[in-house]
Amino acid sequence: MKIDPPTENFESTPIEIELPPEENFYLAAVSRVNGIGSKKLKQLLDFFDSPRDIWQAETIDLKQAELPQTQIDAFIEYREKFPHAPEKMFEVCQQKNIKLISIRDPIYPKILAEIKNPPTILFYYGNFLSDAERLAVVGTRNPSQYGQQAAIEISETVARANFTVVSGAAAGIDTVAHQSALKFGRTVAVLGCGINYVYPRENRRLLEEIAENGAVISEYAPYTPSAVGLFPARNRIISGLSMGTIVIEGSENSGAIITADLAREQNRDIFAVPGNIFEPRSKGCHRLIQRGAIIISEPRDVVDFYNGTLKLDGTVKIARAGKISSEENIPSENVELSDDEQKIYDILTEKPVPPDIIIYKTEIPTQNVLMSLTNLEVQGLISRNDVGQYFRKSVDKKSVDNRKNVELSDDERKIYDILTEKPIPIDIIIDKTGISVQNISSLLFNLEMQGLIEKNDVSQYSRKH
Repeated sequence: MKIDPPTENFESTPIEIELPPEENFYLAAVSRVNGIGSKKLKQLLDFFDSPRDIWQAETIDLKQAELPQTQIDAFIEYREKFPHAPEKMFEVCQQKNIKLISIRDPIYPKILAEIKNPPTILFYYGNFLSDAERLAVVGTRNPSQYGQQAAIEISETVARANFTVVSGAAAGIDTVAHQSALKFGRTVAVLGCGINYVYPRENRRLLEEIAENGAVISEYAPYTPSAVGLFPARNRIISGLSMGTIVIEGSENSGAIITADLAREQNRDIFAVPGNIFEPRSKGCHRLIQRGAIIISEPRDVVDFYNGTLKLDGTVKIARAGKISSEENIPSENVELSDDEQKIYDILTEKPVPPDIIIYKTEIPTQNVLMSLTNLEVQGLISRNDVGQYFRKSVDKKSVDNRKNVELSDDERKIYDILTEKPIPIDIIIDKTGISVQNISSLLFNLEMQGLIEKNDVSQYSRKH
């Protein structure tokens, strides 16, 4: 399939023939309204009988659907300005062979529907197999020769084993993963922009090849440009489509590590390729391993893991975790801890200690300590500071903002100080704080995990109420 660069906004283009759009294209038109993201779109879909009814809804109906007044105003204004938007969306997608599915459709991937805030609509071209077994391969945009070789061999190996490789079509590890998977199987590219954009430009031919042997997908309608705030949302789809996420090089603040954190939140497996301890690109993977990610010591380890033949010492709990609660978690009699977890919890106090001291005091094997620390952290019984030291969580504070145990870095404090209860997008946060694009996502994630801030369905951030 040839991908044409976008030249204009589809809504403003006149229609020669008014085609009767399929139901999902009404939904896609509503998604173009400013402020109506995936979560609000699902809310409307659940309230109204059909996407057509959403598009034709009166103000009173939208109020009954509990849509905020600002979004009602934006919707009415958009519909008056572009009354043929669904028809035009249908026409554009037909011309470019773009398909559209909603979360209600049988073809919608069940594994993706399980995540928090799944995309309500997906645009795609190519052949998207909803029931395929998929593994995400992600990493730095600037890999070392070692990282590239690891990406090649791992991606080729899992593709040979009939897994579909999922990645983000970015430069670096993503590109290598897609190219390698195409040699022996299928791959899926998830875009952080409109389905007919090509980003980066040099991957135009690669996306065409992916469409011939897999699929290119996006939750964003045609002509949606790429933007910093869209990529974290894109990453949740990469991990959400996949049984497991494989990380090959990435700094501690990289998008690849954020994708792994999202996979952990989605209760998916996490794999990491170890590297040189003096190489900054390896630090993110090493941090994942410390938190319980499964180490890849040879390319076939991931395939052997899913075949049940990967040999691991002891009882290994897979590197999965639900999202750490933003509320206070008080230990109770209902919390069941393993013997190792109980030993670790018993020696911890509110004073942070590093993992090596915990290993020394408990005499528990290193791998089991790291797994147990992750499980205790997920249950909200312990916490970790910015230098990787662990401590018991305080249980006698009612206000999140007044927690004595929350120690913020200078950059985290800058972000928290400029936020209010009114959500603002990432680009505004970057502009107000002067923090680099590379660091902002990780800092926001840390604040969110500490329960100090929250993110809405369009990736805007605000202080917790």
